[in-house]
Amino acid sequence: MKKKIFTFLFAIMAGMTSLNAGTIFRVKIGDIYYNLSTDSRTAEVAEGGAPYPSTEVTIPSSVEYESTVYSVTSIGVSAFSDNSTLTAVTIPNSVTSIGNYAFHRCHNLQSITIPNSVTNIGKCAFQLCQKLESITLPNNIEILEEWVFSSCSCLASITIPNSVKRIKREAFYSCTSLTSITIPDGVTSIGSSAFSRCSSLASVTLSHGITEIDMGAFQDCSSLTSITIPNSVTSIGEYAFSGCSELTNVVLPTGITTIEEGVFSDCPKMVSITIPSSVTKVKGWILAGNTSLTEIRNYGETPANAFSSAFDDVDKSTCKLYVPKNSINAYKSAPVWKDFYSIGAVEDVQAIENTEADNVRSAKVIIDGKVYINRGDKVFTLQGQEVK
Repeated sequence: MKKKIFTFLFAIMAGMTSLNAGTIFRVKIGDIYYNLSTDSRTAEVAEGGAPYPSTEVTIPSSVEYESTVYSVTSIGVSAFSDNSTLTAVTIPNSVTSIGNYAFHRCHNLQSITIPNSVTNIGKCAFQLCQKLESITLPNNIEILEEWVFSSCSCLASITIPNSVKRIKREAFYSCTSLTSITIPDGVTSIGSSAFSRCSSLASVTLSHGITEIDMGAFQDCSSLTSITIPNSVTSIGEYAFSGCSELTNVVLPTGITTIEEGVFSDCPKMVSITIPSSVTKVKGWILAGNTSLTEIRNYGETPANAFSSAFDDVDKSTCKLYVPKNSINAYKSAPVWKDFYSIGAVEDVQAIENTEADNVRSAKVIIDGKVYINRGDKVFTLQGQEVK
């Protein structure tokens, strides 16, 4: 019995020591709740419940409580979450962190000023802020967390600073008013479904530092007409560009070794795809639903290992496969690749393109590896001599 009493008293004394060393307690000052730390003399904006009494909030850089001044350094988890009355928020330069869900489901939030002092914005911080039209991110933030701006349906513009290195999964998922995005050179990876269902996104500029585009990153971006993927990219995830219904042609980067499942499926207007020599594996349904495809340019000298379903839905009787001239016979006998009715030399296609660059605009034909001009029923050399 004495041992139990001693243990209980020791626990109380330890708790009192901790309390005296650095108490964190919750108070309301004005309309805002804070967690105050007596140890560091800092304040965190705390969850205050909904609805919020004001439509516009200016967070002070410091607050005073019982004759002690506390510097406001953070906005805590769910601090303003579900406050549908808020329309505008101003954050002071003293704040360095915005917590998870801080402004989650603030449906009427239209304007927010985030100072450059902020180095961290938590996941879901602005998720479902459906009236937020634009935002300028601070210059010192390195990671755009999961769901940070997802379902901000009115977000039409955002500038991603050069400090950002990673864009995590679904960061901009279903931002249906976003029309263009520039990914700066500091970014090395784009997470799964990061821009998925951004149905108005027509222009994407990718940085030359990106190495990874994860699964479904741009899936169902139905307004995207073209995409230039830099050669720094070594991995493109499954269904990354699936459902980009306006996409017409794609040149894959020279660093990838595997074309993942469904990566360009349901892109019905796509007419051409260029596959680099680095590719050694082609998985299933990469072009499923793409009935308009007219050519595949494959620079691999050795036929890549292709799944039997790799080119399902591609009309192999009309889609032309172009490969290195010395590899034509290898492709004609390789599983899956041999199913293409027309297999020609990719060098010949390049020759025609080079000719057109020299302003010879008439229809071209390839005969014995040479380019000729086709005019009606007659064929001429590039110098204008008729070929009998």
